[in-house]
Amino acid sequence: GWLGAGSWEPVAKNETKTVSLEIPVERFRCWNTPEKRYGVEPGAYELLIGSASDDIRERVPLEVTPAN
Repeated sequence: GWLGAGSWEPVAKNETKTVSLEIPVERFRCWNTPEKRYGVEPGAYELLIGSASDDIRERVPLEVTPAN
């Protein structure tokens, strides 16, 4: 699903650019049926970066850890 942290940065052909996105942890929530509420499951996730959902150009692993 869409995380709502999109950014549009023009990049020339053969150029690389570093960008930062702030993604609130709530964007990783899902429905917990037994508890009947939304929650964020700790664990490994992967962000898919591309110009469209059928044009993925980069995969970025990330880890969501439990709140203390």
